[in-house]
Amino acid sequence: MSFPNLIYQTHFPTTPIQCKCAGILSSSNGFLHMKRKMEDTVLILMQKGCLHMLQNGNAISVRGGEYLFLFGGIEHEGLLPCTEPILYHWIHFRSPTGSFCSQQQLANLAADTRLFPEHGFLQPSQLANQLAEHICLLMKDCDGDNYAANCALTLLLDIIHTDFYRQLTQKPVSNLVLQVIQWIQTNYHQPITASSVAQQFGYHPDYLSALFRRQLDRSLSQYIIHTRLLAAQNLLSEYGLSVREVALSSGFKDEKYFIRQFTHHLGVSPGEYRKRNHLP
Repeated sequence: MSFPNLIYQTHFPTTPIQCKCAGILSSSNGFLHMKRKMEDTVLILMQKGCLHMLQNGNAISVRGGEYLFLFGGIEHEGLLPCTEPILYHWIHFRSPTGSFCSQQQLANLAADTRLFPEHGFLQPSQLANQLAEHICLLMKDCDGDNYAANCALTLLLDIIHTDFYRQLTQKPVSNLVLQVIQWIQTNYHQPITASSVAQQFGYHPDYLSALFRRQLDRSLSQYIIHTRLLAAQNLLSEYGLSVREVALSSGFKDEKYFIRQFTHHLGVSPGEYRKRNHLP
């Protein structure tokens, strides 16, 4: 699949995502987005209508079920007034290590680089919308950092990255695997295993794991660990949580096992991760 003229923001999973604010915009006919350039990146998840935007010389029309990233440091503005009622979630966030690349540079990126495409269609969009609604509730009347919102946003961005990578490589992902992914991302903090997930969906764990490996290049157990580690990275940014509390909240059975998995997959211990990101 080709994505001509789009730009992409990169993010390395060893640095935390910081959710700044979130909300819902609902407007009748004639809405025109303001012209601005911000430090934050804005994620828009379109529910209804069509939003016409201009960013970096790209004219983009965003419709229901699609998303748009308005990147920090790049000027954007409404291109045309909306001709119908619109409804969308918006989330402002910061990605400390984010940089930009073009379509031609994608092949040269490190394997663990997370990508935020400027514009795309998200399948399935229902889970993304549920996460966006949850983030909006968490950030309501929030004056400072909210680790739960950071965690939910990291999962949402990982869904976008995974879906984009699937489209980019033209690797089909079955409805069954998508349903399992949704269930894991909702229940990762529970004591779930590959066997219990397979039992939940009525399949043998070896069969389901083989599907995941064929379609996502990782086994079912590896995907569960991957989801938990994403949550742990944001939980580590919460000042009041110990490493043990982070482990248990992320779904790991004990602190030692969590530290081994974190260090193996991210190359640093949870304690070193905090130090590198200047967290107490």
